[in-house]
Amino acid sequence: MRFRAILGGLLFAAIVIGGVDLRLVRLLFADRAAFAAMLERAPDRRTPEYPHFLEEVARRTQPGDSIAILVPMRHWTRGYAYAYFRASYILAGRHVIPLVDADDREHPERLREARFVASWNLPALPGAWEPVWRGAGGQLLRRTTR
Repeated sequence: MRFRAILGGLLFAAIVIGGVDLRLVRLLFADRAAFAAMLERAPDRRTPEYPHFLEEVARRTQPGDSIAILVPMRHWTRGYAYAYFRASYILAGRHVIPLVDADDREHPERLREARFVASWNLPALPGAWEPVWRGAGGQLLRRTTR
């Protein structure tokens, strides 16, 4: 009976130890400042200039402004979701308007709702839009007519 209890305890310990991800153990001893900096950059690995662009858009717009997000990514799961949600975070207090939905359908008619267009890595929009600012890979456009 005692042998079975010891064997059971050893097997339990082996299962617990085997199930621990060593990366989690390393986190206990990691440099927290470096880890925090890595987490801050993680969402923007592929597009490190996009948050800077959005910060400039935020400087030039006011809370309550409606801003459409126009980026080259036209598929929700392949980039537009990131662009939209990152813009919603950085442009907090503003009404951020998506031009692509979760079913990958484009909605150019939503431009009518926008006072501004944050256009990143794309050419200027024709028509009723004037540039307010250019830089950081994009431009902020303001509607000239309603």
